Amino acid sequence: MKSEYYVYYKTKSNTFRTWSSITEEISTYTHDNRPKSQCFEMINITKEYEATDTSLLEYIVNFKIWTNELKINKIYPINWIDNKYPYINNHVAIKMIFNQFSKSSIKHHKPIHKIEARWMKNTYNGALLYCEPQLCESFSYDYSSFYPKNLSSKQLLIPNAEGKEYILSELPNITKIPTGFYRVNISCTHKDFKKLFSFSHNNTYLDKSLYQAMKYKTKYDIKIELIHDGEPNAYLYNDEVLETGDKIFGKWYKIIKDIRDIYPKNVLLKFLSSSLGGQLSRRLKIMKTYDEIIKEDLDIGMSDDNKYIIHNKHMYIRDGKEYEYYELIESDNQFFTNIRLTPFLTAYSRNKTSRLVMKDINSVIRINTDSVTFSKPQTFTKLDNQLDYNSLKFEDKSSGLIMWRNVNGYTNFEYQLKQLQKGSLLIDNHRDSLKVLMSS
Repeated sequence: MKSEYYVYYKTKSNTFRTWSSITEEISTYTHDNRPKSQCFEMINITKEYEATDTSLLEYIVNFKIWTNELKINKIYPINWIDNKYPYINNHVAIKMIFNQFSKSSIKHHKPIHKIEARWMKNTYNGALLYCEPQLCESFSYDYSSFYPKNLSSKQLLIPNAEGKEYILSELPNITKIPTGFYRVNISCTHKDFKKLFSFSHNNTYLDKSLYQAMKYKTKYDIKIELIHDGEPNAYLYNDEVLETGDKIFGKWYKIIKDIRDIYPKNVLLKFLSSSLGGQLSRRLKIMKTYDEIIKEDLDIGMSDDNKYIIHNKHMYIRDGKEYEYYELIESDNQFFTNIRLTPFLTAYSRNKTSRLVMKDINSVIRINTDSVTFSKPQTFTKLDNQLDYNSLKFEDKSSGLIMWRNVNGYTNFEYQLKQLQKGSLLIDNHRDSLKVLMSS
């Protein structure tokens, strides 16, 4: 007999509309009574599903196709819903599947305690972002499998153990910057530097970001000052604890890539490949109701000085009564795994994107993580080997005549005209009139 599994979406009122594989019906659950195992959230990375029952049923049809494709593939069969060791949810599925390929590659990684976690949190852990609002002809290029490929890079260095806090008297030379975090004031007013660098609100930078600032210091008149305030201004790792990304993720990346080549439209595979870094790095959250917190006398608060950090608070209504529950994180055991990943992966990835920016920095309009938009078409050859040019592709959705408002907000008139022309009306006939219309 097949085990029951569930697929759900979360409503605005913090309840869960949940479909059962046994009854094939949708029911409403709250936080404290919803299924705890084999319960998979509707994945919407393709932006084609909504938080409605109709969308959920459409998703179920595809979910069955995707799970079957994973199960029957000859490279490495993956049983997502009918497993001897059931996956509790999508997040656990990603970790367990990674463990099947590469568990031995991280089992020796040491725990991350709160001092190190503090340094990791204080640096900028996001993507490279930039936009100049305007209406213009746009040509966008992005990297395929950006983060998965970066994870498996030989140039990505990841520590497998704790570092140590230091009070430095001066910054290291650019030719040999020890791996770790630095408290540094970095300032620059040149607009082009913003296309190459992301500032930290807490003035904490990983070595790769510090290198980026030093590299362009003269070109863009960048001010770089090590902070001296009596507190540690660096957290550094010994070279012996550094490992390359390919050692940890190489096998996983090859297997997932090979399966994706067979099933390129499988959303679960896309989720597996694009979400691994985030899932391995995510905070280990404990769910507790207000009553449970009081009963267990838990020490909770907003900082890691408390035993448990309040990550989030939720409200829901059941039987006409309002309830609250909290997402808590244990201060000295904050992460889902012991892998030190997010700051190292994001800093490496930002620098990789910046190299694409430097292809023609003067015509750059917009940067979004792995995608760079230029006002002129670009040509890439083998001479662009530092750009990983084989992974670059032209991106249709953000190319054409576009009104840019911000990084994620834009109107692609090219696409709209294509919809209107019905195959007979040439787009070129509308360009000038649209530009006049938008500028008036």
